[in-house]
Amino acid sequence: MKDQELLEALEELAGRLDIRIRRESFRGDGGLCRLRGESMIIVNRSRTPAEQAELLASSLSQMDLDGIYIAPQVREAIERRRLGAADNAAAPTAERLAG
Repeated sequence: MKDQELLEALEELAGRLDIRIRRESFRGDGGLCRLRGESMIIVNRSRTPAEQAELLASSLSQMDLDGIYIAPQVREAIERRRLGAADNAAAPTAERLAG
């Protein structure tokens, strides 16, 4: 699946989950947030489609997706981000090593 196709599929999934995607120009990458009770993903519009897809997959990996049909390649992208986040959380940090 090409980057643009993956991005569009992730955008469609976010819409099914009632998560608004907002593209802005700012420093940084963006991510999932809640504003006035509404879930949204803020995306830096200057990022490439691949980077935007990675951000959406990472944000959507935080949601409960059980029982929702997701195309296999899209689900794989989300699961890779979920596993990457779990690996990063378990990785030793300087504070943990010093403690």
